[in-house]
Amino acid sequence: INISLESNIPALATIYRNAYADFLESGLELNEDNFLGLLLQSSIRNNTDLRNEFDNRVDTVLSWNQDRPLSFNRLINILISSQQRVNDRLGDQRQETAPVAYNTEAPTQDRQDSIISHPDNIYAQAARPSRPLPNRSSGARACF
Repeated sequence: INISLESNIPALATIYRNAYADFLESGLELNEDNFLGLLLQSSIRNNTDLRNEFDNRVDTVLSWNQDRPLSFNRLINILISSQQRVNDRLGDQRQETAPVAYNTEAPTQDRQDSIISHPDNIYAQAARPSRPLPNRSSGARACF
């Protein structure tokens, strides 16, 4: 709640009193985890990608935990993973809109290709054998 010179102070007092009454009715005791969790959750702006991701993850974890309250450390971990997820999603969107080709000058053909490819050629990458080759006789050898 932002307070400014134009704020209706009596209405603001009513909002705070109603929020306090809602808190008391929730049955939560005021311990460190609950207090810090409330501060953390109220600090994330509503209707943002981060808030939506965080809320979805908290709902999922609460259903796994049979609706038992989450510790502040668990909420922090959920917020970290939510932030990473949203940043990854935004990064993917940026990459999709990034140009995939750039205008460049055409390369000059200073030299000829040293290997001429043919459609019937088969290429493989050579590597050292994993076991030693058997001894061969010193007779004539043929290449293929």
